[in-house]
Amino acid sequence: MIITVWNYIKKDYSKVTLFALELVLVLVVFKFQPWQNAEENGRLIDWDVTSYYGYLPATFIHNDLTLSFVKSDSLNYEALHQFWPETAPNGGKVIKTTMGMSYLYSPFFFLAKTHSKFIDGKVGTGYSEIYEFYLTLSNLFFTLLGMFFIKTVLRYFYSDRITAFVLMLGYLGTNLFYYITIEPLMSHAYSFCLISLFLLLVIKWYQYQNLKWSILIGLIAGLIVLIRPVNIFILFFFVLYDVHNVKDLSMKLILFFKQYRLLIVILLSAFLTISPQLIYWKLITGSFFFNSYVGEHFYFNNPHILDGLFSFRKGWLLYTPIMIFGLIGLFYNDLKIKKGIIVISILSIFVTFSWWNWWYGGGFGARSLIDYYPIYFLSIAGLLSKLNFKIIKLFVISLMCIMVVFNLFQTLQKKSDSIHWENMTQEAYWFNFLHIKPLPGLEDTFIAPNIENAKKGREE
Repeated sequence: MIITVWNYIKKDYSKVTLFALELVLVLVVFKFQPWQNAEENGRLIDWDVTSYYGYLPATFIHNDLTLSFVKSDSLNYEALHQFWPETAPNGGKVIKTTMGMSYLYSPFFFLAKTHSKFIDGKVGTGYSEIYEFYLTLSNLFFTLLGMFFIKTVLRYFYSDRITAFVLMLGYLGTNLFYYITIEPLMSHAYSFCLISLFLLLVIKWYQYQNLKWSILIGLIAGLIVLIRPVNIFILFFFVLYDVHNVKDLSMKLILFFKQYRLLIVILLSAFLTISPQLIYWKLITGSFFFNSYVGEHFYFNNPHILDGLFSFRKGWLLYTPIMIFGLIGLFYNDLKIKKGIIVISILSIFVTFSWWNWWYGGGFGARSLIDYYPIYFLSIAGLLSKLNFKIIKLFVISLMCIMVVFNLFQTLQKKSDSIHWENMTQEAYWFNFLHIKPLPGLEDTFIAPNIENAKKGREE
């Protein structure tokens, strides 16, 4: 029996690893039960999620997407962290974020609504524990899909063993783990899934170049951008796939010219996904396009790249050190994807850390880069595939495994508030280093950023 199991594992390491990771993530989520603080401090539907999700209860519980009930009802929705609309120039109340996440939440929202109606006898407000529970299941659903998609993409270019190891590194060794198990309603695991799917669809499109793959690419690309517009840079993967030099790029342009009908299908499919948002803005604000981030800007002349990568407040490589290998591996990727991934990485890092709030408020590490982790999974795999000397390979793999353990430890620190969501300093980091629970006096080492200075592009 044991020999039979071992022989099966040897035949498909990545499939077994995928199943094991799925089981671990499900067990951890049900152990932590992140939905248990619904409508209290520590709720899941809060901060950014309040806006991601607001379209659903406004439309299907209050039956009022104009949000007029926010002003007329006796409840203080802002104090309850349920609706935080912005005011358009015409006086309309508009939800701050785009509606992409509501698309993905919606099947599970309707399951929760049905459960509430037929089991509890009432629909409720949309913010109770049963809603948070079903929305957490939506995260698990898209997480499991994303694991399958990125595994499939990895296997196009790298061996089964490398794929299995990279899956373990990526899901347990990065802050993606935190946003699956502790703050599951944030957009990052969902975007990771969609970008992994987009990479797979691009590969399929170049294999078959037909209507089906064109429609799917357009729909998924539109949804990726609708969830988080700056994720538009992933489209360079489509443009630069299998481009090695200027000659290849010119040949790619010729291909696009020949297949212009399919490109039109892609654009129309993407527009179909995005069009409900444009209609919503038109109805509420009077314009098809509306910037709801009033007073918030990118400062491309003053990016905080070094802070974003290394600072104690939110440094990407400090809180997710495994991504050091992700950056090194950019130059060792398979040639078909190398150029596109390098371009995407440079643009996404530069734009991400050019935002006025370069640390992106509350969270664990540089959460805004999690969406792009599929390209770094590929980069780590590329690096591992080029390690030919056994001693070097053993050293790198051992270091990676240590980083996985360290990430899990820091995840527990963040969950226990030993790592502050915004106010970390060098002193605070070392004061509580290797302690899961906050030590007495830790709070005295925190320093809050100056938000007003940051909004003006000054040092915070």
